[in-house]
Amino acid sequence: MKLKIWSWSEFHDCACRQCKERSTEWAEHVEEQRARMERKREGRIDEDLMKMREKDVKDIVQKLEIEKPKK
Repeated sequence: MKLKIWSWSEFHDCACRQCKERSTEWAEHVEEQRARMERKREGRIDEDLMKMREKDVKDIVQKLEIEKPKK
């Protein structure tokens, strides 16, 4: 099943600067989501998820070092 990705301009046809910026942001968001799905299909690990995991591990290690009992 293939999903149709709607563009911002299909919902809102306006030439004001704010709407043009929004449509650009929307296009970037859609492209980012499409790239993530492609990486997921190919079985590659999502870079954002890896960064998040690295940060979580660093936070846990730091917390454990703080809580380490003094001898």
